[in-house]
Amino acid sequence: MAASAAQGRKPYMEDRHSLACLMPAADAHQAAAVGDWIGGVGVGSQLAYAGVFDGHGGSMTAAHAADSLHRLLQQHLHTAELQGHQGLSFSDCCQSAVSKAFLKADREWGEVTRGRPFDGSGSTAVVALVHKRNLVVGNAGDSVAVLARGGAALRLTELHRPDSEPEAERVLAAGGMLCQGKAAGSCLRVKQNPATLPAGERYARQPMLAITRALGDYKMKRPSFPIICPDPFVAQASLNPADRLLLLASDGVTDVLTDDAMLEVALAAAEQAHARGEEGQEAAAAAAAAVQAAAIEAGAYDNVTALAMLLGWE
Repeated sequence: MAASAAQGRKPYMEDRHSLACLMPAADAHQAAAVGDWIGGVGVGSQLAYAGVFDGHGGSMTAAHAADSLHRLLQQHLHTAELQGHQGLSFSDCCQSAVSKAFLKADREWGEVTRGRPFDGSGSTAVVALVHKRNLVVGNAGDSVAVLARGGAALRLTELHRPDSEPEAERVLAAGGMLCQGKAAGSCLRVKQNPATLPAGERYARQPMLAITRALGDYKMKRPSFPIICPDPFVAQASLNPADRLLLLASDGVTDVLTDDAMLEVALAAAEQAHARGEEGQEAAAAAAAAVQAAAIEAGAYDNVTALAMLLGWE
């Protein structure tokens, strides 16, 4: 597995990513020692982890998530191992670990930044775990995970945006508002309803976001009115030999490329790499770089991150 990232036309880079090999029977300190593992993903090997984090309003939250989320996952999986999984399958344990890790990462980061210099940023997150034939993905925000299954693109994540009816209903129930940007073609955004704010803050400029779930963004997570929430959508899939590649991408990619287009580019690049005698991480790097380059060529304005996990069935 490998990732490729580019700043695009934005004046700063806020995307981050992480690759790791987790060991459920090990503790968090042992996981940290292999946190930079970037070998190939072979079905039947260790538990492979990958994550893409698209920051907004700064990069501190995305950077923290990239550094900490796999360690928190390791902790939860280690605890589940010690407790004998409590009757759950390994896949169910992974799904539970992803949910708990997102919430703990958000809670701990809020505690770390309270009263300290902080850029006020937030970050989407999409992560994937592969172990044998088990695939578990989790996301908060609009970064995606797409599986190449045979000749089709299978999206495994949800888009947490205000144009989603369930998300809009949750935001409104939490005291938020939906508003349309003034620029032509601008997307729907969420903001705090001034009526829910203390009197002294009602006329201050409030942040507006085009997503409804994220890590960070604590100004929009007031205890009584949590407009933005960190709760991830989590899904699992049983892998089969028709599954060749998993792609994680920030919205800098998906704004300009369809799921089918992304996978077509990635698979073609991987095949070309195989033809050159490249395998594993080299082929994954070629696939990720090709998607990143295609997004830039297609006119991406935003930061662009593509992460490819090649699924080996030897």
